[in-house]
Amino acid sequence: MTRRQPLRLAFLCVLAFVVSVVAALAQPLPDIVTRGGQAQPEATEEAEPRPQPSEPMTGTSLDSVVDPNRANARADEWRARLQVISDRLTGEELGEEGLATLRAEVESIAANARAQEARLEPQLQAVRARLDQLGAAPDDPAEEPRELRERRLAEQGELTRTDAALRNIRLVAVQGEQLALDISATRRARMTERLTAQGPSALSPTLWSEVVQDGARGVEELVDLVVETGGVAWERLAAGPFVALGLSLGMVVFGLRLVRGLKARYGVVDLEGEEASASRKLLRAALITLSIGVLPNLLLVALFVILESYVVLPDRATGLLRGLFVGIGTVVFVFALARALLEPNSPRWRVLRLSDRAAHRMSVYVTAVGCVLGGSIFLQVLNDVLVATVSLDIARRVVTAFLIMFFFIMALRRLAMEWTDGGGAEADRDQGPWAVILLTVLWAVLAVIAAALVLGYVPLASFLAVQLVFAVSMLALLWLALGVTDDLITNFVRPGQRIGHALQAGFGLTSSGVRQVAVLVSGIVRLSLIVFTGMLILLPWGFEADRWTAWLRAAFFGFKVGEVTISISAILTALLLLGGGMVATRAIQNWLGNNYLPNTRLDVGMRNSIRTMSGYVGVIAAAVFAFSYVGLNLENVALLAGALSVGIGFGLQSIVNNFVSGLILLTERPIKEGDWIVVGPEQGYVSKISIRATEIETFDRGTVIVPNSDLITGTVKNWTHSSMIGRVDVSVTVAYDTPTEKVREAILDVTREHASILSYPEPAVLLMDFAERGMTFRLWAFIGDINNVFTVASDLRFEIERRFREEGIVIPLPRRDLTIRGIDRIEAALAGRQARPEATGSASEDGAT
Repeated sequence: MTRRQPLRLAFLCVLAFVVSVVAALAQPLPDIVTRGGQAQPEATEEAEPRPQPSEPMTGTSLDSVVDPNRANARADEWRARLQVISDRLTGEELGEEGLATLRAEVESIAANARAQEARLEPQLQAVRARLDQLGAAPDDPAEEPRELRERRLAEQGELTRTDAALRNIRLVAVQGEQLALDISATRRARMTERLTAQGPSALSPTLWSEVVQDGARGVEELVDLVVETGGVAWERLAAGPFVALGLSLGMVVFGLRLVRGLKARYGVVDLEGEEASASRKLLRAALITLSIGVLPNLLLVALFVILESYVVLPDRATGLLRGLFVGIGTVVFVFALARALLEPNSPRWRVLRLSDRAAHRMSVYVTAVGCVLGGSIFLQVLNDVLVATVSLDIARRVVTAFLIMFFFIMALRRLAMEWTDGGGAEADRDQGPWAVILLTVLWAVLAVIAAALVLGYVPLASFLAVQLVFAVSMLALLWLALGVTDDLITNFVRPGQRIGHALQAGFGLTSSGVRQVAVLVSGIVRLSLIVFTGMLILLPWGFEADRWTAWLRAAFFGFKVGEVTISISAILTALLLLGGGMVATRAIQNWLGNNYLPNTRLDVGMRNSIRTMSGYVGVIAAAVFAFSYVGLNLENVALLAGALSVGIGFGLQSIVNNFVSGLILLTERPIKEGDWIVVGPEQGYVSKISIRATEIETFDRGTVIVPNSDLITGTVKNWTHSSMIGRVDVSVTVAYDTPTEKVREAILDVTREHASILSYPEPAVLLMDFAERGMTFRLWAFIGDINNVFTVASDLRFEIERRFREEGIVIPLPRRDLTIRGIDRIEAALAGRQARPEATGSASEDGAT
């Protein structure tokens, strides 16, 4: 498969799906179709009024001025509607759907009220600003012009009306929010009451005897429904559904080919060999979940949309078919997830480190749980369609909870045996405390399910069992998604890849910076997946999706803390402005440093100073724009800076001193980049002048960081401040018997012959001292580039030594004259020590004779 073929297949899949849906929706529907295909008269009951979407108060754009009178009228309408909803909440026994509808309506009213509040607040502030400009009324009205007095009265009236409308709107918004909380509390209370309602125990014989009797009647009703559905479907059958179904099948086939092509492209096909890497295992698991679990469910969705759109089945059969498709889809998805994670037939691709036997057993248990859950979903819909008795529904819940509990116990027991025997699960034992915590929670939930079944809390047991399957499935998907997304982001956003190269070229990032961006993006995606999965798991426990959406919307678009409004979207936009300003500043700096400034007559130091100052100006301007967008008043920043002046004067004195000194260095330029300076015992070239310190590169390639305040307040020797001309200083000592003129002429001849020596100022040879070992001469010569002073001095010394050797001029060695006092006594003592050994030798010879 070529590189472009998967993209073509994806395009064909999308095209087939769109064509099938359009073909289904294009079929004209009958006006009213009910059970048995008989038309029913329309309902004559007057529909309950619903609030219309909020519209601008003046009928124009949202930016127009709001009429306070119309705002008050709209607030009264909303308050009346909220009162009706409150009365219904306390006076009627509403179902779950009714409560959800009322809550959505209440939240819509509250949101519209908050929107009107946001439009009225600036208008009120504008009226107050105009009154402040008019000032207070004088004591004597005659002292003020009539037009000004009338304008003040009009503005005061407008202020009163706008303030009253704003207070009224705020009251409606608070009332709506409180009523929404009351509805949510009612839903949670009813859910708790429903789950904790005690009924017959699962071990009760009376329950199962009723189930047998009611089940026989249910089977008869089901047979009648199937016969009725078959007759109606045959009458309404047409060619359109088959065409749409064929297109949907083609979509699935193309999707399977796409997945197969991706598996072949990324090397995750079934081949013999060594164990695959972790990233390839995760990618293969994701593709298996997509091909076996997602695509068949898409086919079921398309088939149901086709049948429902063409009205092939009656209403009761359509509801039953929906439950059947949901049940089948659940079984297929759970089977795909078990196949992807356990790989019972491909050990080298197995994500979980289990033995072959354990993987086979676990796959069977997980698939069985999926079948139980899918069958329970279908039976629940069947009970609703047939209006089954309570005993049948209780029996369904009991069987579902018991079977799920049983298969979970078998799976956990198999896993415990695997850990105990060590059959390939050594790595899983090293997972840390999370595995132990998860297993403890699972066993605790299973114990609660068993106790609830025995004690008669069947709804609670069924709910816990179903939510246990759902939560484990979501956590497995989360674990798989985290691994796949992290691997994909790390591989695609890295140096050398297209995205990494674009980041390096567009933002000037280094390879390390690109890797940091990849880690940051991966972290954001992982956090989003975790939050989303947590929301899905908590939804069945009473956490409404619209409440989550409202929280996220409030957190993103703004929420108030006192009088301060915090908006994550505004903060992110300000950060984008700041980042964009810094990127633009970097681009301007590069253009100045590489294109414009090299073509001017400015020296290198001045060019570097201009480039650095432009960077500071750009960053400050970007920060000002970002702060202004967030709504931070710069006057408040100035007041805060004034309040912090005391702290700056004590704790941050050195930092501020260095900052100001850096600005002075960049503006007055006593030193600049490239200068050769001497600071204390250190000397070298200035490599960088930053806002806090200056870096000096010494001659031995070391870096000395000097605070800018030391360069401003201390003594600094700059060899290249005014010009590059420098002096070469060479000293030489000759013997006293050498003619001084001869020495002088020899040194000058050597100096004039050197190409780097300037003719003006002329070189000079001075007789500096009559030293102990000879006469000391000193050469002073000037060169055009002080940076070559050491090289030129060394060349001159070599040539002077060679010329002296040719002309017989001697460079004397060090000599010292030593005068010893009392030398005669020392000589006498030495003579006496020499005479004593001679006398001793003569006496020895006489004795021998």
